[in-house]
Amino acid sequence: MMSGSFYKSKYSDLGSQDEDNHFICDEMQTIGVADGVSGWGMRGVDAGIYARQLINNSLLATLTKTHPIDPMKVLDEAFAKMKAVGCSRACIISLHKDKMLHAVKMGDSGFMVIGQGAAIYRSLVIKVVVQAGDVIVAGTDGLFDNLSESQISETAVTGIERGLHPEDVAWQVAQ
Repeated sequence: MMSGSFYKSKYSDLGSQDEDNHFICDEMQTIGVADGVSGWGMRGVDAGIYARQLINNSLLATLTKTHPIDPMKVLDEAFAKMKAVGCSRACIISLHKDKMLHAVKMGDSGFMVIGQGAAIYRSLVIKVVVQAGDVIVAGTDGLFDNLSESQISETAVTGIERGLHPEDVAWQVAQ
């Protein structure tokens, strides 16, 4: 699995970090996204801190496991080690050697699988068989609430057909 990412902050200040975060662990074929719940801001809590800690904990949990990765166990371990105040939506995805994609999804963070130029799955399943050439797009509500499945699929497929690196495809989807 080749991976790439692009993060587009909703704030114009380049130094600002908002509530979303992600990780890519190529060596374990695992990726994750988290979206801190901004409602905590009314209580003076930075929801982004929670999401960043959850993603950091998820990456550390992934790195301490052996393949195949169980995304539910990764997320359970990550939540158990939380010290920040708040809550988060999250999605952890791992590709196993049998070409089975395993995922855990909480809230409106999620993923979709694009095959043959069209969306074939969108986070409603926990295990999906994937094939060489399929594209997996993971995101928070910042992506899925603002773009349709067809917009995401068309942009990703066009980028792949042009031979772009996954990081550049992610950038195009985010634009």
